[in-house]
Amino acid sequence: MDWARFKVILREKYVPRALQNAKCAEFEHLKQTGKPIAEYEAAFTNLAEYAPHLVATDEMRARRFEDGLRYEIKRVIRPLVLPTYADVLDRAIIVEQDEMEKRKYFDSKKRQNFNNEGAEWTEKTKNQNSIGKLKGGKYRREIKEGEMPDQEGIAKVTKAIGVAMGITKDRDKRLHLCQAMQRMMKSWLQVIY
Repeated sequence: MDWARFKVILREKYVPRALQNAKCAEFEHLKQTGKPIAEYEAAFTNLAEYAPHLVATDEMRARRFEDGLRYEIKRVIRPLVLPTYADVLDRAIIVEQDEMEKRKYFDSKKRQNFNNEGAEWTEKTKNQNSIGKLKGGKYRREIKEGEMPDQEGIAKVTKAIGVAMGITKDRDKRLHLCQAMQRMMKSWLQVIY
């Protein structure tokens, strides 16, 4: 008796039929969703034991695995029509790694752009006494330290800092923004009282 036959006999004897049917149904609906390929493959292999009729050949197994992959990975692999499960799994891992590298690259670009915008904002606000012309011909005067801005100015600054804090994942930058906001509020409160 080989190992595969022994597992079938053991499952038939000790695993209730209702549980086997539930595991088979779970396998039929198995999708990768947010899991990495390694987790999806482990679940696929485990549940495939309960649905041997759905993965009777290596090609059936490959197509079933392919069908459960996330769209970003499936759209790259499906046109290749890979004949074996091992080929599909191998390509899926490669595509997933490529997607992760691409995501890291674009995330670093976003952070880099955010940092550059922050540098421009700092450069613009160095001269606190400057007067600037806004759209529509209106003029605005930058607020001096200790001077109370109008309500609209407070709302804009608060919103800008809130957005910046939401964008940045860097703990030190969030702390710096928080401290800047505290200093600003403190100087405004000194004018009021």
